[in-house]
Amino acid sequence: MTEQEMVRFRSVLEALDPCYDETVHMLAEPFSSPGYHTRLTGGTVHRTRESLVYALALLDSEAPSYRERAMSIIDQVLSLQDTDPASHTYGIWSWFYEEPLAEMAPPDWNWADFLGKTLLELLCDYNSVLGQPRVARMEHAVRCACDSIVKRDAPISYTNIAVMDCLVTAMAGEWLGDQKLLIFARDKVRRVSEHIAAHGLTEYNSPTYTTVVLKDTSTALRSVRDRACRTAFAAIADAAWRCAAEHFFAPSGQWAGPHARAYGTCMDEEVAPYICRAVGLPYEADLQVYRTNLVCPAEYLPYFQKAETREVLFRFGRDNRDAPALVANTFLGARYAVGTFFSNSMWNQAKDFVVHWGTMERPCSLWLRCLHDGYDFCSAKFQGVQDCGDVLAIVNFATDGGDTHPNLDMVRDATIKASDIRLSFEIAGEVQTAGWENGGITWHSEGLTFRVQIAQAVFGPYTPALLVRREGAVTCLDVVLYHGPETLICLSELAQAYVVLAFSAEGEMVPVDVEQDGGTVRAAWKALAVETTSCPVPLSRIREASTGMRAGKQYETWED
Repeated sequence: MTEQEMVRFRSVLEALDPCYDETVHMLAEPFSSPGYHTRLTGGTVHRTRESLVYALALLDSEAPSYRERAMSIIDQVLSLQDTDPASHTYGIWSWFYEEPLAEMAPPDWNWADFLGKTLLELLCDYNSVLGQPRVARMEHAVRCACDSIVKRDAPISYTNIAVMDCLVTAMAGEWLGDQKLLIFARDKVRRVSEHIAAHGLTEYNSPTYTTVVLKDTSTALRSVRDRACRTAFAAIADAAWRCAAEHFFAPSGQWAGPHARAYGTCMDEEVAPYICRAVGLPYEADLQVYRTNLVCPAEYLPYFQKAETREVLFRFGRDNRDAPALVANTFLGARYAVGTFFSNSMWNQAKDFVVHWGTMERPCSLWLRCLHDGYDFCSAKFQGVQDCGDVLAIVNFATDGGDTHPNLDMVRDATIKASDIRLSFEIAGEVQTAGWENGGITWHSEGLTFRVQIAQAVFGPYTPALLVRREGAVTCLDVVLYHGPETLICLSELAQAYVVLAFSAEGEMVPVDVEQDGGTVRAAWKALAVETTSCPVPLSRIREASTGMRAGKQYETWED
């Protein structure tokens, strides 16, 4: 770190002083979660991963006054690992001090990777100040974590965790002198690199997880000496940078969609500082941005520095039954960017239809969601086709999908309890005017005009309604499919359940032609057409029945 960077870093670190709990020896903060893996619902919690990262940052600060605090955190986090080889959760940690592994729903095996790599960074950089007894305990914890990683052997298509598997086992193999671990890492990172070269990153265009890959490959290229591992890590890093660059919307400094996995529509604190610092844009420092020290390859820098009209169309394979293959389309223009998937689940982390516009000072975005009692409904399916700023889509429903998560809480017997089900076009950023009229809406924002047409909305016996609401700084344009007393809704008993919509960025909103024939609904609009099931059916049938066309060409078979 430069002197100026150290000043900024210490300022961030000192701001966390009030969050440190001297009794528990971990950082304390209000509970939050992505909605799975934990049964906790509120209160103050102490996070294992964040606390260990904080301990590393305390030592990075070079402040003697922080050293003892760092040691106390390390000792506490070490005590929370399951180190019993006979245990089902051997080698991993719980998310929270307050929730033991046995109480999680279910435990997260990724924590062997996340905490294992931080322990290895501590060992590599601060071995001399940790003290030999503590070093021995940390090395044992790393061995336990690596045992878990090797036993689990996350699929290479689970890109970010597979890369992290390779990082942890390569660093541990070299640090511990364990040739078996190094061979495991060398073989796996080669296969991951080959998979990415052939298919792209499985968490396609994910700001969060692509950045995780960039962070981990940066750490690997700084810490791992094995030549074969380094060659593969470098190739993975290049693929990740290429993905980030091709999807960067320079006018508002945002990562354009669609996103296979993302936690919001704008880059958050886990992403923005790292990418922006690497490409020379303003950024807010955090605990790890200087340690990670991402550097964008020169060939990709122009993407981040100026707007360039382009389309990124890519078809890639995935391993789950919900979406074994996915077509992604991104259009980046001078003033807006539009991204869609063809045929994907509408779970919380999937940004199937997202639009960006505005400036770096005032970034704006649109995200289409399907909400079941206020939370994203995974059994809703988005089938969208796109031509530049035009999108034609049909949202329909699966009878055997998930509720809040694609595979952790499956809908049973095609039946859900609900008091509210709706599609919601969520607009973050300034909106001058917005309102529904004759089944359509026009809104004005940052000098642009956007239009949505709801060509047809059907949800069994219920009568859909259109409304506009505000949630803080977010404007929500809703298609309410059901709202009333909590009731059991058997999806398979709904004769028809779908919404046909068209979106235009600055284009004319001409009528959409819709045909419904038995169990099939077809829509055509401008150069676009899409066909899928009109009644809720199993995921496999939706996949088989869904097709799209653009300018007379089969949409889902295109490749970048």
